[in-house]
Amino acid sequence: MGSTIKPALRSPSIFSRKPTRFIAIGIAAIVVAIGAYALASSNSGNGASGVTNAVFGGWQVGYIFKAQSGAPLGFGNFLFAEGMGVDDIMADDPSVNQWFNVNAFNRVSSQQLVSNVRTQPSRFPEVRGPGYAVLDLSLLKNVGLGGSRQLQFRVEAYNALNRANFQNPNTTTTSTALGTITAQNGLPRQLQLAVKVTF
Repeated sequence: MGSTIKPALRSPSIFSRKPTRFIAIGIAAIVVAIGAYALASSNSGNGASGVTNAVFGGWQVGYIFKAQSGAPLGFGNFLFAEGMGVDDIMADDPSVNQWFNVNAFNRVSSQQLVSNVRTQPSRFPEVRGPGYAVLDLSLLKNVGLGGSRQLQFRVEAYNALNRANFQNPNTTTTSTALGTITAQNGLPRQLQLAVKVTF
């Protein structure tokens, strides 16, 4: 007969009366930065400064930056390949074509565990999906029209750096797509132009 498949971790008996401890594992780090700056303008009364203020005055720059580390991955009710463990899952150079080492898993459908037996944690803190980072920028200019009337030009860039953020990889160990990423998390760069008049 073939070699015996042994679970890498021993789980309590499904008939045990002892309570099972569940550990919540979340995002490791989240960074959010928000800011706005008004470009200074000259208040002197000469003609040159008046032209300068008309061109460069009244501008405001704003930004929102958000970044977070990847979420822990779970692989369902699976078995490691013989001789493999959690330290063998992460790839040396993760890519969308192979985010982790698929050879760390037993991928034979007929050898998988029944659904009511769990031998592994639901998530591995050592094995994480792609991180996320996005920078949104805005540039606006206010132009006085006399009295309380004001004209505002606004340009907004969402995901201004056009960074590709990705969803988690496929984690079904018996799937031919195991370890691949097929979807983005968010949209590519988008530009929005707007004009607003207040009175």
